[in-house]
Amino acid sequence: MKKDVLDFLRDELGLEPDEVGPLYESFMDSFVEIANELRSMSRDDVPGLRRVTHSIIGFSQNVGAIDLYEAAKELNAAAKSDDLDARDAGMAKIAALYDAYARDGQ
Repeated sequence: MKKDVLDFLRDELGLEPDEVGPLYESFMDSFVEIANELRSMSRDDVPGLRRVTHSIIGFSQNVGAIDLYEAAKELNAAAKSDDLDARDAGMAKIAALYDAYARDGQ
């Protein structure tokens, strides 16, 4: 996970090694903030879910965190539907990805 993002930043964006670490830290700072917001959010808060997923889609795509990007797109689609189970599953998937990224970054 972390390695994939670091490789993307270095190889795909052409960043220098001294730029990669701080950008990854910024990504994780954003992810912490959004994950905490998502955890406190109700599955019925459609505008909130859409806003949060748009943030996740943006910052995850920018750093090559494709797994997170895809999960956020799925949750965004679920927020637009009446499928509460899909919203729960999407929120759980993003929470699990957060936990995995946090463990991987230690």
